[in-house]
Amino acid sequence: MRRTHLPGPAPVRRTNLTQLILDQLRDYVLSHGLLEEDRLPPERELAAQLDVSRPSLRNALDWLAQRGALRRVQGGGTFLQSTFLTVLAEAHVAHAAAPSNSSELAEARGYLEPLLVQLAAERASSEELAALAADAARAGQRLEDVEFWRLHDLAFHARLAKLSGNSILAEALGAALHQTARSDQSAPLDTRKCHEQHSEILEALTRRDAEAAAQLMREHLQGCHAVDDAAGLRVSA
Repeated sequence: MRRTHLPGPAPVRRTNLTQLILDQLRDYVLSHGLLEEDRLPPERELAAQLDVSRPSLRNALDWLAQRGALRRVQGGGTFLQSTFLTVLAEAHVAHAAAPSNSSELAEARGYLEPLLVQLAAERASSEELAALAADAARAGQRLEDVEFWRLHDLAFHARLAKLSGNSILAEALGAALHQTARSDQSAPLDTRKCHEQHSEILEALTRRDAEAAAQLMREHLQGCHAVDDAAGLRVSA
């Protein structure tokens, strides 16, 4: 008896490798707190860190450079541009994993960041705080450049997390920041208010006033990052 031909299995949908590498590059930039004109590691080193082939990495870097998100100098390296996050968001390259629910994201940041800044007040060195304050002061001279500020703001929070000295908590916040970077980069951003609040947080850290730094961080998240009372983080009067 002749066997009836059965349809074969559906073809496996291949994930676009370039898009995966773009996601990894975004995560790398955020986790290292990189800013505009910071240089990425050489291709060979970066490919090893991301565990991808150099040709695949080069394709992703070329894609970003063609859209103005990176500046590549012959023999001089590859430099981050302020449009990096915006280019990725507009291209919807993070489609493989949908962004977290906004209320969950707000809740995670609302609980983590006040704790991280308290730890930073106790553990960060004076030199580390001075370096962060210098970068914040330079960012204050570019308040009209919203694209630059989106990158600077995420880098500021990532660097504060590292200063906590707790890599597990810092990594947890990093995941939340990565989700923030996947959100709509066209949302309004009050750069002047954010800059003032960054400065206030840094002043409290310099005084080693952990409680004040944590309170200021709560106010900052409510004022600039839409972490509201739904996250259970009321700002005390």
